[in-house]
Amino acid sequence: MSGPGNRASKQFSSQPPTRYGPAEGRSASEQRESADARLSGSKSSARSEMLLRREPGDLGGAPLACGCAGTPRREGRSLKPSMNAAQESDSCVVARKPSNTRVTPVEEVERRQRPNEKICSAKRSPDTEPDIASAHAPERIGRKAKEAKKERWSNLYSQLKKALLRRAYHQLRPDAAVGVDGAYGYRPRRGPHRALDALAEAIARRVSVILEADITRFFETLDHGWLVRFVEHRIGDSRMVKLIRKWLKAGVMEDGVWQQTEQGTPQGGIVSPLLANIYLHHVLDQWVHQWRRRCAQGTVYLVRYCDDFVMGFEQADDAQQMRRALEARLRDFGLELHPDKTRVLRFGRSASRDCQREGRSRPETFDFLGFTHICTKDRRGRFALRRRTSRKKRAAKLSHLRERLRKHRHAPPTEQQQWLSQVLRGHYAYYGVPGNYRAMASFYNTLERYWHRVLQRRSQTARWTAAQRERFKQRHPLPRPRIVHPWPDQRFRLTVDSKGGARCGKSARRDLRGG
Repeated sequence: MSGPGNRASKQFSSQPPTRYGPAEGRSASEQRESADARLSGSKSSARSEMLLRREPGDLGGAPLACGCAGTPRREGRSLKPSMNAAQESDSCVVARKPSNTRVTPVEEVERRQRPNEKICSAKRSPDTEPDIASAHAPERIGRKAKEAKKERWSNLYSQLKKALLRRAYHQLRPDAAVGVDGAYGYRPRRGPHRALDALAEAIARRVSVILEADITRFFETLDHGWLVRFVEHRIGDSRMVKLIRKWLKAGVMEDGVWQQTEQGTPQGGIVSPLLANIYLHHVLDQWVHQWRRRCAQGTVYLVRYCDDFVMGFEQADDAQQMRRALEARLRDFGLELHPDKTRVLRFGRSASRDCQREGRSRPETFDFLGFTHICTKDRRGRFALRRRTSRKKRAAKLSHLRERLRKHRHAPPTEQQQWLSQVLRGHYAYYGVPGNYRAMASFYNTLERYWHRVLQRRSQTARWTAAQRERFKQRHPLPRPRIVHPWPDQRFRLTVDSKGGARCGKSARRDLRGG
């Protein structure tokens, strides 16, 4: 039992005192009885009232004295732990940082809600047992983000809980988070083949000139200051911005050696693609949309996949003007176009006619996302776009596989067959577009020839005959090439509405408006 002699230390608030502030949990009848007891001057009633007014942290059994005679009383702070305790501010209401700063950070200190007061921050809960309000926080955030597109978020850091993030991940829909900027890359339903199909559909319309652009060392030269400013357009939570700064300064590990990053984002990091999309959304996408409305004379298309983008123009003058303006725009934000990989070329339906006028045999080609785009004609003599595996990508991949085969030549043929089958299936899954079968067949034949040659060189005297090679192919077959993806116009097909009229699909309008 504690008494007046128990001199436990107590922290006091600097706010003005509350003279007769009732303690939490007291009913109205108890408060009226306390007031009557004070007016009547009854000692027993005053004693019971004193016991009822004891709060957590008060000295047990300490008399609630009003002060010594002749001693001036301070405002909001007692001279002694047992003096003026009844007029102190409630320690459960006043925000205070604990003394152990190493254990409890400042960000985790939250005050309790006063009567008739609303706190904007989300209610905190343990990671193991999230409450119902916190469990539905992602739905509320998503709904609020759609309603108020220009509002800044100031309490996102409190939503970073293990249980909450795990639940949000398992409830993520396959068609969610497609983005609002129209760009492609590292998001559901915005993969590279969507970008390739959008580019093919744009070329089939009103494109006569292509601007092929490449940013020099984009991930290594990205400016941290501009990136943080772009993030703060929608995020006002300083703790979330601080976490992003830590991601940028975390560095990278290469061959077991840590390297510090003063600028740019770690290429291959988890958050790098997201930050790259945010950066180019403000630097490139919004600026191109504005430039197209103000300066362009014809139709302008923009297809961007992360830091790789291609622009299509109806007028050649617009393409030349855009290249000069784009160089100045990127220079203002610490970026630079690659001088050798950035060019303007004739491409599209009128490219063959323009080449004959200029004295060239055929239109130029360009590479985008591992495919070489070529202007050809179909059987009826009309314009057709052909997409073929880039020779540079194909040669680099075969060279890498050849070295791997030499290193593992003494492994069992069955294990080598399983590994090569996985490699070929992945190759077909990406390059299996209509019109690219011959390139995939060439890749298959070259890789099979490399494999047979490596197996024969395991022995100095082993030389296979044609019959032995056929028997080995039947015993250890490799998957044949096949077309996996549909034609580009099938993803942009017309849909018939309920009134019977044809209209362009929602995905087609979003993909061809310049994104």
